[in-house]
Amino acid sequence: MLSGESGQQEEKTDFGLVKGHAYGVTAVKKVPVGSVGLTNLFKGREKLCLVRLRNPWGEKEWTGAFSDSSLEWREITDKEKQKLGLVTEDDGEFWMPWDDFIEQFTDVSINHVINTSIFSFYKTWKQFNKAGEWTRPDRCGGCLNYPQSFLANPQYRFDVSSKDNTSEEVIIQLSQNDDQRLLSRERVVMGMHVWKVECNRKYRIHKINLENIKSSDFIKSRHVFYRTCLGPGRYCIIPSSFKPGEDGQFLIRLFGDEICCFSEMIEDEPQTPKCMCIFKGFQVVTRITVRSITGLPAKKSIGSTDPYVTIKCEGETVKSQVIENSLNPEFNFSAIFYRKDPDKDIVVQVWDHNLLMDTFLGQVTISRAILVDFTGTTASNKTRRSDSDSGNPFGDTAGARSGSGASGGVGVLKLDLKSKGKDNLEKLPGSIELVLENDGNLSAF
Repeated sequence: MLSGESGQQEEKTDFGLVKGHAYGVTAVKKVPVGSVGLTNLFKGREKLCLVRLRNPWGEKEWTGAFSDSSLEWREITDKEKQKLGLVTEDDGEFWMPWDDFIEQFTDVSINHVINTSIFSFYKTWKQFNKAGEWTRPDRCGGCLNYPQSFLANPQYRFDVSSKDNTSEEVIIQLSQNDDQRLLSRERVVMGMHVWKVECNRKYRIHKINLENIKSSDFIKSRHVFYRTCLGPGRYCIIPSSFKPGEDGQFLIRLFGDEICCFSEMIEDEPQTPKCMCIFKGFQVVTRITVRSITGLPAKKSIGSTDPYVTIKCEGETVKSQVIENSLNPEFNFSAIFYRKDPDKDIVVQVWDHNLLMDTFLGQVTISRAILVDFTGTTASNKTRRSDSDSGNPFGDTAGARSGSGASGGVGVLKLDLKSKGKDNLEKLPGSIELVLENDGNLSAF
């Protein structure tokens, strides 16, 4: 669609176009000009670029060069006119030269036609819509240039599931309210940020992750589009105005082939039980990142080793994607757990994916003693590695523990894989590298 040059709404120009109006481009052709003479047969005829447009109203056409009744059509042979499908009627469709087109029009929008039909032989896209609002004083924090208030914006999460760990194309559209009753209100400059979060995140983000962040353009427009490719995992979208304090209503539309679970994250942390004497409250939050595994054994039978990991914590189990044909896989797989009983162990297991039954390759157990050990080291005066050195994929450290003198911290551990059982004494081939973060403040991450 194309917008006519700015001016009074629905006012006609000297060439019959309507100002502030939208026309559709239906064809662009290069047309030979002049007669088919002997000279032109060897030299070749000059070609003119013509654009065919359509007025949705079905009337009020272009009256300049190559309009329906213009003399310029005499330079075009009847055969070329037939190829163009020239119709000299006031039906709203007309041709105009390319030079006039770029002079008369100010804006061009290229539309991506997305197939959302269930019954189709072609690629289809899933579509999700969410209406939201930037509200004062606590839900309009501005863009990432304002880190102190940025995370106060509305936050949305969605999952990308992909076969063979391939990236999936995702299109996000952010639209602000353009109701005719609000025309006196100036549009805000807006855009969005997208980044990968823990595979099981349900609550709002409280620490900014500057690694692998994706950002759209921030423009003063009714619509902002962002098209990207994302690997498997859970992602967070934060739509925002450019400056803090700019309120307004918006709509997010999400398109993709392998996307699901699109919802807003409203709560900051799990709710405390009303009856603490019967139900335990959450004590700590722990974030675990499986960075890599090295030295896995090759499969003895036919086939390749296709490892994946699971993390078990207080009845919750999360599973990573399968890494095909690798004895030294890199995962960078993260999960976050809100824990009622910090004394219970966390178990990270490594499995080999098979067609019928998966094979156990080893596990490590993370006890409270391990978490307290690195947390205590963080709180002390001992030297520890910086976040960049530690390989923390979130690029932040935990905040202070609430109600205690110790502070949260980041620990990097490399542990040998062990067998199952209470004692876990038998060492198995391979070792796993983990990033552990622990904090008594449930809103630390």
